Amino acid sequence: MALTRLDLSIELTKATDCSDITLTDDTGTYDVTTNPLGYGLPSGITVNNVTGLIITVNMSSGIYFTYTCVVASGVINSCLLSVNGGTGTEIVSLLASTTFPVTDFSLFDEDYGVTLPELEDSIVEVDYNITGSSGEDTFNYLTSDSVMISCDICCCKDKLLLSIDPNCDCSSDAMQNYLRVSTYLEIAEMNMDIGKNDIALINLNKAIEICNCGCSDC
Repeated sequence: MALTRLDLSIELTKATDCSDITLTDDTGTYDVTTNPLGYGLPSGITVNNVTGLIITVNMSSGIYFTYTCVVASGVINSCLLSVNGGTGTEIVSLLASTTFPVTDFSLFDEDYGVTLPELEDSIVEVDYNITGSSGEDTFNYLTSDSVMISCDICCCKDKLLLSIDPNCDCSSDAMQNYLRVSTYLEIAEMNMDIGKNDIALINLNKAIEICNCGCSDC
């Protein structure tokens, strides 16, 4: 009998200063009423069935990096971090926690000893892939989530707002640029909400283009 697929789910949280993104596996444990597709569901998999975990972080710049982990009995025993498919660096001893499912797993930790891309205003997409076996059945489950980083743009938008002269009767550049940045950013956020990351990125880049002048000290 084929395994019943669990509802694999992750949550991404960006730091308030946009210095990091953390990942949490929020699939949860099976409950017949509140979580019927969590780990341990009947005819499905348990946490202890998971033997492999791959987290791939895709930057809108085209750079990607991967955490390839070996899991046994709910514990991460090995985790190799590689950039753009290069040679992996073992970082398991540097992880804040080796418990699986992962909670608040830092994706941009500078202490890993690997040079990772700078977390600039962009869209970051994360793939979360678990593998393993249950009895004679093997499984390979994948889910994804994405987050938009917009710290510099929001700083720039605030600066534009503060620079508007209320005594100016004419249409000012500051007012026009503030309205344009706000509109592009709002469109980007709305498209992120409905999963249209490509359109969100176009609008995000439009806002970045407007903000490139005069906001370098944000």
